[in-house]
Amino acid sequence: MARGYPDFYGISIFPKYGSPTIDPAVLINCPNAATTQVFYVAGKGRIYGGSLRLVLAVGFPVACQLALLVDGVLHNTWSLSQLLEYNFTQFPDFLVHLTEYNREDDIYVLTFRDNVSFQISVEVQVINNTGGAVTATGDLITAIII
Repeated sequence: MARGYPDFYGISIFPKYGSPTIDPAVLINCPNAATTQVFYVAGKGRIYGGSLRLVLAVGFPVACQLALLVDGVLHNTWSLSQLLEYNFTQFPDFLVHLTEYNREDDIYVLTFRDNVSFQISVEVQVINNTGGAVTATGDLITAIII
């Protein structure tokens, strides 16, 4: 007896994702008053997760923003201070949420929500409005349809 879903003429009705790949961001320096691309993945696929660690220059305001663009559409431009103020620190709040922060050393860790699909590309940018330097490091885990 046949089991599973039919595969008529070699065409599956479900997308076949490749193995998850990790796109690392290794110590990217984000200059003041600039938008810096941290992650960029082209193709059709899905985000499985990831994190971004931002280290701000001590003594400057927490005005750094994170922009998440899925298929060229902007989904998030909350600043770190807004994420703290609105308490977007739990998992299902947004596509990006703040999971860890240290206000004394100005270290912030943001996490990306899983099961976000994209058709063309996904891009993560850091918008530095702090007046000082920002260092970004982390990874984005994605899978592309093969």
